[in-house]
Amino acid sequence: MAEEKLKLPMKSLKYHTVMNSAPSFDKLSIRTTMTNLSLAETPAEESGLLPGKLHLDSLRSDLDDDVESLKEEGRETWDNKVQYILAVVGYAVGLGNVWRFPYLAQKNGGGAFLIPYLVMLVVEGLPIFYLELAVGQRLRKGAINAWNEVHPYLGGIGIASVVVSFFVALYYNTIIAWCLYYFGRSFSYPLPWNECPKEINDNGTWSLNAECEVSSPTSYFWYRKCLDISPSIEESSGMNWQLAVCLVVAWLIVFLCMAKGIQSSGKVVYVTATFPYLVLFIFFIRGLTLEGYQDGLRHFFIPKWDRLLDPEVWLEAATQIFFSLGLAFGGLIAFSSYMPCKNNVYRDAICVAITNCLTSIFAGVVVFSVIGFKANKNYAQCLLLQNKTFTEMYSNSSLNTGSFIMPECDLEKELSQSVSGTGLAFITFTEAINHFPGAPFFSVLFFLMLFTLGLDSMFGTLEGVVTSVVDMQIFPNTRKEIISGKTISGKQCLQSCRQ
Repeated sequence: MAEEKLKLPMKSLKYHTVMNSAPSFDKLSIRTTMTNLSLAETPAEESGLLPGKLHLDSLRSDLDDDVESLKEEGRETWDNKVQYILAVVGYAVGLGNVWRFPYLAQKNGGGAFLIPYLVMLVVEGLPIFYLELAVGQRLRKGAINAWNEVHPYLGGIGIASVVVSFFVALYYNTIIAWCLYYFGRSFSYPLPWNECPKEINDNGTWSLNAECEVSSPTSYFWYRKCLDISPSIEESSGMNWQLAVCLVVAWLIVFLCMAKGIQSSGKVVYVTATFPYLVLFIFFIRGLTLEGYQDGLRHFFIPKWDRLLDPEVWLEAATQIFFSLGLAFGGLIAFSSYMPCKNNVYRDAICVAITNCLTSIFAGVVVFSVIGFKANKNYAQCLLLQNKTFTEMYSNSSLNTGSFIMPECDLEKELSQSVSGTGLAFITFTEAINHFPGAPFFSVLFFLMLFTLGLDSMFGTLEGVVTSVVDMQIFPNTRKEIISGKTISGKQCLQSCRQ
């Protein structure tokens, strides 16, 4: 037996030793056993290596690769690099790029805001973005276990990331439910928020809703029809069954896309990560054909250099970079943990970060071309009302001119009234779409784009939670789709319905 063992090839002896020691992954013990066997039992002539430092270094390098490959066995991986890049881009490029960055740029100095934005990208965004991708890729674990392996005292960072991601997912899925509601209502002509609803009076006549006339059709539809908002927080308006159904459908879609982890969501991102760019390009072409788009772009890009002296501008630039790249939520660590350790993470970080920033600027161009069109429409209507008021004043000279209210028309004021967040998506943009020929088609595209943007963000946010739970083996004998569905999505659906 001793002679047969001495005749074993060096490669077979090495793999035999590694496989017998691999379950504990104790590299020091494997190296010790390996070295003793190779030096003591294998003649130098058969091994082709001379004993000494060269021999040990070669064995150590080969052994590290073997142990690393054994560790990677059993952990799911992305089907290809394209899926990984699309998933990270989809996670980074979210709703904030479309409805928050344009508002911040317009509010904080126009084109001048790009200076603090790019500075914060280099100083804050890229280093942390690269750090998270590198930590996940090298340690191949979720946020909690990864930070705990970096240092036990840093485990709290991973716990905080998972908890925050858990609650952020509630918020994002609520937005997805709103988008589904508007998406479904867009299949009608005219659009339901195109004009104020008519009410039947007691005498059989009809009139427009008074509250809607005071505000606008889009505002009325958003607050009264969609949200069914109550007069105050102390009062309840009852269950909004339409939104409740949309919320259940949204959670069901998320579950179906994430049931098998990256094996299912990795295929969905081919559509969800690329479709927003297609819609933005369509709106970009449409925006360049609208009257007054130049005013919107001028208002967006003309710099106000004095705003750079305001510390709040730099703070908001840093906040936008942090929020837009999805830093410290655990999603980036989770995504990169399914990549091979030898992947060029530095190149990935730079490409995704630059793509994210360019998308924000491109979305700003699209949004403000439409806002410029809307502002010119409102300005033209104001001038007509102003002329009408002048005509009535001079045709009724006997009346007191103080009884006439002269409207003030200012194009710059109209452009400065842009809003962010839900106000931009569900009020301002929808009001502009009302004036488009074929408005329902553009409305369907717009809310489908918001839906895919929110869905991509949900993938990264929930993956950060699910991966941490799976890696901690809290439910060791439970399949990942059960954890994704019942433990995460089911619980969050119940909490969202209660809210």
